[in-house]
Amino acid sequence: MILSMTGYGQAITEFERFTIKIDLRSVNGKALDINLRIPRELYHKEFLLRNEISKRVVRGSVNMNVNIEYKDVALSARKINKDLALSYLKELSQIAHMMELHKENLMQNVLQLPEVMKSINEEMSEDDFASVMQSMFTSIQNFITFRTQEGASLEKVISQSVKNISALTDEIETLEARRMASIRERLTKELTDLKDRVKVDENRFEQELIYYIERLDITEEKVRLRNHCLYFTQVMLEENCGRKLNFVSQEMGREINTMGSKANDAKIQQLVVLMKDELEKIKEQCLNIL
Repeated sequence: MILSMTGYGQAITEFERFTIKIDLRSVNGKALDINLRIPRELYHKEFLLRNEISKRVVRGSVNMNVNIEYKDVALSARKINKDLALSYLKELSQIAHMMELHKENLMQNVLQLPEVMKSINEEMSEDDFASVMQSMFTSIQNFITFRTQEGASLEKVISQSVKNISALTDEIETLEARRMASIRERLTKELTDLKDRVKVDENRFEQELIYYIERLDITEEKVRLRNHCLYFTQVMLEENCGRKLNFVSQEMGREINTMGSKANDAKIQQLVVLMKDELEKIKEQCLNIL
C-alpha cells in the first residue's frame, strides 16, 4: 500500500497539570531526518522521542514541535540566574567600554545568552513524561492517517499513468506490423531500381535485409515494458515501496528510450513521446512515496 512522505498530525491533550500540543509534519526526503523543538524539561528524553518517531515515521524530512502549557502559571515561569547574568553584564560592559560602543541594550542581550533564563521545571517526572508520550502517539497516528489518505491519491494518479503506458504500447504494436512491411517494401523497391545498374546477390541481400530488420525490431522492448508495468502495479501493494518503484520506473524508461531510438517511424515516435510524458509523471510522484 502506498503511503505519502508528506504528512501532518496534531494532538492537543488536556491533563490535570498541563495541556500538551504536538505538531508533527514531514515532506519528502531520501532518508529520515528528524528535527525536534521541545521544552527544556524534555531535553533529557530527546533520544527516546527520536527513537519512537523513527520506528513509526520511517522516512522523510520530519519536524515535530512540542508545546507544554502549565495550568499553574508559577510552574511555567522562568527565573534569572543572577550570578551568571551579572558576570555576563560585567564582561560585556568592559568590552563595550574598550570598543567605545553604546551600552543601552546590554541587559537585553544578556537575557538572551545561554543559561541566563532558566525554567523552574528543569526535568519532567516519569508520570508527566508518560502523558507526553501518549499525546505524541496520538499525533503520530493522525500523521499516519494523513499519509495514508495522500498515498491513496498518489496511487490513483500513478496507476492511471501506468495504464496509459500499457495502452500506448498496444497502439505501438498495432503500428509495428505495418512499419516492418513498409521498411521491407521500401528496401526492395530501391534494390529493384538498382538492378539495371548494379549486380545484386539476392541471397546476400536477403540476409542483410533480415539483419537490418532485426536491428529495428522492438518486440523485446515491448515485452519487457509490459512486464515492468505489471511488476510496478504489484510493488505498489508492498509497504514502504517508494525506492523500489523508483528503480522500476528507471527500467521502464530504458525500454521506452530504446523503442524511440529504434522506431524509425514518425507515428511510433509520437507515441513514445506520450509514453515519456506519462513516465515523468510517475517519476515525479514516486519521489513523494514512502
